[in-house]
Amino acid sequence: ASPQVQLGTIPFNGVRHAEAIGHFTTTVKASTFSAKFAAPAACEVFTLLFGWDIDALWQTSNKKLILVLLGAGKLGEAFESYHFTMNASNKATKANLHSWVLTLSL
Repeated sequence: ASPQVQLGTIPFNGVRHAEAIGHFTTTVKASTFSAKFAAPAACEVFTLLFGWDIDALWQTSNKKLILVLLGAGKLGEAFESYHFTMNASNKATKANLHSWVLTLSL
């Protein structure tokens, strides 16, 4: 995982929602930009050099952002994040995200 995801996981696990939201939002924005605008070769370089799979990072970041928004009681923002993620996803990612959301206990 990227350092930003790791930085977000620490406050997420410590129930410091506002701090975690900031880290995951930054990661979602950066990975969305990278996934949309970076050449596939550039994404491969990130994977080789840093072990960062941009697509997996994007999915993980979005899921963690949705979780922390739900934990903070920000249901509207969590729904918006879910909606954004679904709209930006391919079929396989949509199916994965949909299955994941159904496992959440609210």
